[in-house]
Amino acid sequence: MKTQLVVLILLLAPLVVWADDLSPSTELTGGASATQASKQDSSLKAQLDAVANLLEQKDFTSAVRELKDLSRSYIGSADVWSLLGVASHKKGNFLGSMVAFEKSIKLNPDNRKTLSQQADLFLSMGDKQSARTNLDKLIKLCPNGCEQRDRIAAALNKF
Repeated sequence: MKTQLVVLILLLAPLVVWADDLSPSTELTGGASATQASKQDSSLKAQLDAVANLLEQKDFTSAVRELKDLSRSYIGSADVWSLLGVASHKKGNFLGSMVAFEKSIKLNPDNRKTLSQQADLFLSMGDKQSARTNLDKLIKLCPNGCEQRDRIAAALNKF
């Protein structure tokens, strides 16, 4: 049953991401001034900090709701999608988590933190091979070692 769930999630996640790519973008156009962009970045950071507090309080439902709202306003933010992946995973929504991580990685393929968080998701789904694939990416990104690489390597050794 667990294997079937993993296969189903891995099959459906790209379809959900593809369907989302067909929807109209709500991302800001390039006409925004540098000052406006700076204010938006500051606003986003404050909102992500507030969501991080919700996660610390283990209020995963509120965190997911807030992050879904943010994802509509900041569709191109890898940080929003990555945090949505974490919150969805903690809430037990593996498909939602997978979709969010895929979007984040599509926007920023070299984000070590997102790759390690996605590897955690893979391990919780029993998908050691996909977690290993993420570890291989982390090895390339930080050949001399880094926290994310070392943590996933240790988790795979215990698996």
